[in-house]
Amino acid sequence: MKRVYYHTYDKGEYIGTYSAIELSTMIHCSTSVPHHYAENGTIYKGRYFFRRLKEPEVDFRKEWDEVRLKILKSIKKTGDGA
Repeated sequence: MKRVYYHTYDKGEYIGTYSAIELSTMIHCSTSVPHHYAENGTIYKGRYFFRRLKEPEVDFRKEWDEVRLKILKSIKKTGDGA
């Protein structure tokens, strides 16, 4: 399961981006609180506002393959294939 992160605001001021587990420790709430409050757009305990961080729609497989091939070519050229 992928970890979900939330942009977190305290009294309107951005304080960081955290997972639900981190937030539960920081502000003493259950791990479901950020999800429910972000989904409803409501403020928790009169001060915390959460916005779910959207996952980037990037496919790193192609980029990784290009980098991997460059590394392999570099090793072949230098003979450092120890």
